[in-house]
Amino acid sequence: MLQEKTIQVGDNSIIIRQLGTTLALYHSIKLGALFGGLTQGIESRGGNVQDWNIDFGKMVEGILAALDPNESPIWIKKLLKESMIKPEFNDIWFDKTFSGSLEDLLDFLKDILEHNYGGLLEYTRKKIIATTTDSKSSGPKKTSGKR
Repeated sequence: MLQEKTIQVGDNSIIIRQLGTTLALYHSIKLGALFGGLTQGIESRGGNVQDWNIDFGKMVEGILAALDPNESPIWIKKLLKESMIKPEFNDIWFDKTFSGSLEDLLDFLKDILEHNYGGLLEYTRKKIIATTTDSKSSGPKKTSGKR
């Protein structure tokens, strides 16, 4: 059963739902390209995440390089439409709701992404922390040579 959630965006109460598996995979591929651009501004300096060098300028450049000015707005609207139950998504509602308040649009996108991918992001975060902690404390893993 797809979970629903009511969120507040500006003066609007919006009911969103989880995406089905096929749509979630489709959108995750698009998101992967953006996150790939985001990583251009991150320089790993060993296993400890706190030691990584973060260049926000390069991160923004990477994201902008991954965005297509023609396709990205269409994709974002598609993600919103497929995630919303009420009110019914249409171009008039979209423009009325977000014109002059792009920060509300970004907050809405964040809510949709957390609702659909929050578990995956938390799982990935824990894996990264576990990997960096294991490699820092135990050093390289030894193998027996058997396959």
